[in-house]
This record gives sequence, C-alpha cells and structure tokens, in this order.
Amino acid sequence: MSPLSPAEINDAAPITLVRALAVTVPTTGLVLDSTVTEHPVSGVVTLNGRVPVGACADPDVRGRLNLDDLVTGAGASLPLPCGSGPAAFSGMLPAGAYRVSIVGDHSDLPGVGYVAPQPLTVSGPTTGLAFDVPTRPVTGTITGGGHDPTCDPGALAAKVNFIHATTRVTFVFPARCGTPVDWEGEVFPGTYEVVVYGVASNVPATGFRAAAALAIPRRSRSTGPPPGRKQSS
Repeated sequence: MSPLSPAEINDAAPITLVRALAVTVPTTGLVLDSTVTEHPVSGVVTLNGRVPVGACADPDVRGRLNLDDLVTGAGASLPLPCGSGPAAFSGMLPAGAYRVSIVGDHSDLPGVGYVAPQPLTVSGPTTGLAFDVPTRPVTGTITGGGHDPTCDPGALAAKVNFIHATTRVTFVFPARCGTPVDWEGEVFPGTYEVVVYGVASNVPATGFRAAAALAIPRRSRSTGPPPGRKQSS
C-alpha cells in the first residue's frame, strides 16, 4: 500500500477507528477496519422562525450548518442552498454527539457562527430537524462624561463589540459621529461583555468595558421550534 500524499491527507475526512490504543510493547499485525456506518441527517434552518432571505443563485449558498463530533472533532459542513423555499440541509454522518453551528453566507443569516444550545445526538436516521437562529435587536449611544464624543460629523467615532461569554462569538457595530453618537444591530441571546473602541474621536482607542455581563434574553420574541426539535409530520 502506497502512503498518502500531503494533499491527500489534508483532503481526507478523518475517521476514528480506535478510541484509545495503548502501546507499551512492540505492537504489530493490527487490522484497522475503516467500515463506518453513516446515517442520514436532514432538516431546515430558520431565522427567528421564518425562512432566511438570500439574494443569491447556485453555486452560492444561504449559509452552512456545521456538525463537529464532540470527541474526534470530525464532522461535516452541510450547505443551505439558495432559493425562496426552506433553507434545507441533508447529509450523512456516523453515530455520535455533534456540536451544531450555523453560519450565514449570501443571506440575512448572521455571518458569525450561531452555536445551538444543545449537541445533536446521531444514533440512526435523524431527519425532520429544525434549527432556529434567534436574534435580538440592540441599540444605544456613546458618551464621555455625559457628553457626546468629539469628532467630525459622519466619521466613525467608535466600534461597539459584543463578545459572547461562552462561545466568544463577537459582533461589531459601528457608531458614527452625530447627535447623539448612536449604534444598532442584532445579536444572539446570551450574556455578553461589551467593549467600546474609539476610532476617529476622543473615545479611547485602547477600549473601555461598557458592560461585563450584559444579558440578552432568549424568549423576547417568537423563535419557532426549540433548536433541533423534530418537526411534527
């Protein structure tokens, strides 16, 4: 048997054949059977309970649903095709427990990765899944000592960073000079550290922590079925 080239090794999908092989003496004659049973996995992704809107066409996609094995790290990235219908995904996976994340691309799904609260367990055909990506609006203003920052009208005064306490996913919102210096955006539910970095203003460029643990509630708007729950037939 010829060894794999570096390119072939990089392109190959890893398969765990032995969970814990102990080697304390010369170990020869091992037989590694790469036969792995895979199961169909399919479902849909929604954004706040509705179909994600994408201005795209094949081969572009509205986003991807990523499944990463919690033990081996192996997994799959399933595309969410363009179109006006449901953002459906399908693929084949070995049995295991998977971390689920959803990343938007050419659609109004957020481009930063939403991580589902619970892992997905695959032990057989797993179909009819429904993952909803919930977002919540956030808005605010920036002041210094109770006054508007000093800057030229329309200039980028600062960037407001929302850093998720668990996943470390970061949202960045621009705050432009005006009266007031305000900003707005949408984030996932969760707890965030909020840090503001000055750009073209007298807001400190080194940044200041505006909030250590700002809680954004999960249930402030209807979000459709709980993540991963199978749809009723």
